[in-house]
Amino acid sequence: MFDLKYGKQLLQLDPGDLPSPPTILNRDEPPGASDEAEAVQDALAHPIGSPHLGELVSPSDRVVIVVPDLTRAAKSNVVLGALLNELHAAGVSDGSITILFALGMHSPNSKAEKQQIVGRAIASRIRLIDHDARDPQQNVVLGKTSYGTEVAVNRVAAESDKVIVTGTIGYHLFAGFGGGRKSIFPGVAGAKGILTNHMLPLTTVETGCHPAVGPGRLDGNPVHLDMVEAANMVKPCFLVNTVVNSKKKLVRVFAGDLHAAFEEGCRFFDRRYCIRTDRKADFVIASCGGYPKDINLIQTHKTIDYAMRAVREGGVLLVLGACARGLGNDTFLDWFRYDTEEEFAKGLKATYLKGGMNAQTAYLLYAKTRQATIVLFSGLPASAVQRMGMIPVNRLDKALGIVRKELGPDFETHILPHGGYFRVEVE
Repeated sequence: MFDLKYGKQLLQLDPGDLPSPPTILNRDEPPGASDEAEAVQDALAHPIGSPHLGELVSPSDRVVIVVPDLTRAAKSNVVLGALLNELHAAGVSDGSITILFALGMHSPNSKAEKQQIVGRAIASRIRLIDHDARDPQQNVVLGKTSYGTEVAVNRVAAESDKVIVTGTIGYHLFAGFGGGRKSIFPGVAGAKGILTNHMLPLTTVETGCHPAVGPGRLDGNPVHLDMVEAANMVKPCFLVNTVVNSKKKLVRVFAGDLHAAFEEGCRFFDRRYCIRTDRKADFVIASCGGYPKDINLIQTHKTIDYAMRAVREGGVLLVLGACARGLGNDTFLDWFRYDTEEEFAKGLKATYLKGGMNAQTAYLLYAKTRQATIVLFSGLPASAVQRMGMIPVNRLDKALGIVRKELGPDFETHILPHGGYFRVEVE
């Protein structure tokens, strides 16, 4: 039997139910560092493309450290401990330091969540601020990028003497990778600019999605390049980014120049989290890897995107995503009101600033349902799954019955057991 994670439980698949042995698309993750604090200190001692942090700050500087929220497992408490030691050694006092949470358009942190992110000791002595993308009084406009995106950023960061960004590197559906410049934009940016940037995959092309947009892609990616331009307006002086594995263990730390250190971290991550195969399959079974990667449909869509690359056109993709918290956005389902992909794209582009953060995700899912049959094993209402163009199931034997009906008795199968962590590349 083969165990596949689904929410907080395991589902068992009998390989004997398949017409031939499946190909398992998986690889071992890098292990965690034996001493996390030492790993951060070592990265600070060997900055990439930058002088040491102590050489970049002075005792009179007002310093802002940008930190991600709980949706990013970045090991912020460990990183902050080492950063504060460096700043203190350079003569910067606690009273001159502010920690700014890069919420983008996420909900604000509770007091308990702030303490969980940075640690109680740091929370008790350092000023903590939540960014609010929707508050025009909190943000100051710095200009526009060459893509026409308005760059408004948190006033505390804009008016500080030095900005340090922290975060974690992982795949991102549109920006290629999370981390780096994303801590600034969209992390501490205004809502209007964030929405414009997130629609660039569609607004930069006549039809479909820009070909350079996708997980693991930076070269020519308009979303990434727009973020870089925006972040450069803030001029962060230093970056510390982590790579954290699925067991929440710190694997590696990259510190130094905002772009050079980030890009080296991206190369490291992609070498270890990209699964390469020489062919697409008729049928792909993809588990998100369980909770929280399948906490809602929007998170589950990331696995659909990664796994879809391994399915031949006209094939079948079975996705295991519990979606215990529903769709992930109250307006997500409303977008599935169009009869064709062209109508959807036209409607989306006409209203993208009002479309909300996940409108483009809805469009990409809609397009995928036209490329292959998607069967979703989830806790979502069947009517919602059907409206999104997918086939709902709640039993594996029923799913396999649908596959046989679609593909016949003989088909090739790939299994992606940790689809929320690894992307697939067909060579």
